Amino acid sequence: MNLNQIATIEAIDISYGFSNSKANQKMISDITLSIFPGEFTLVTGDLSSGKSTFLATISGLLRLDRGKILIADKELGRLNNSELDRFHLINCGFIFQIINLSNELTVLDNLLLSLSCGITASHQEAMTRATKALNIVGLKHKKDIYPNELRDNEKQRVAIARAIVKSPRYLFADEPTSHLDNYDCQVAIDILSFIAHNQRGTVVVASQDNRLIRHADRIITLKEGKIIHDTYLTHSIMNKTTSLYANS
Repeated sequence: MNLNQIATIEAIDISYGFSNSKANQKMISDITLSIFPGEFTLVTGDLSSGKSTFLATISGLLRLDRGKILIADKELGRLNNSELDRFHLINCGFIFQIINLSNELTVLDNLLLSLSCGITASHQEAMTRATKALNIVGLKHKKDIYPNELRDNEKQRVAIARAIVKSPRYLFADEPTSHLDNYDCQVAIDILSFIAHNQRGTVVVASQDNRLIRHADRIITLKEGKIIHDTYLTHSIMNKTTSLYANS
């Protein structure tokens, strides 16, 4: 981290939870931190740690019980639903655990739909962007088939392509490598690293996948909704991401 950098995401005393008849349980409790551009931040922890909830709160997908989230000095809690949706569509890319591709659309059309919702682009520009994103994940040759014809690892790669097709300033990924073998996992890591290091994007990944650790710049470990470790790594490496994009 450069001490002169300005944070692009700030979480200030955030909590999110739920109540039931037996107890009041906080899934995220009293977290304050800053996340910076140009960094690959990995959020890890066991199944009950709250890492997916943390990702959803700092991205604004979930409304907080307490505290505030600022992204580029915009307080997300002050935006109405329509304003928040527009902010996400224009600025953010998401990779979800549940791969919610439309089986009514071809692989290419799934990406074009994402583009049409987020940016203004000519049909030719949209086609170029979508085709390039599919080429990056190695699925350009399957652009005209439907998601239900794909294997799970291919669906995951399409989901990654959809997340990057708009060149988002902020990329939030929840277990993006969970369905991927080692080769496809490395492709995903290269993409995440490129967006952080080459495009100066803000990349936040929630995952238990140990294959990601040596590529992250920062590891935040959660336990029961609280941060127990927050470590900057000196051994994170840059992969061959420049050539991967240049050849797409």
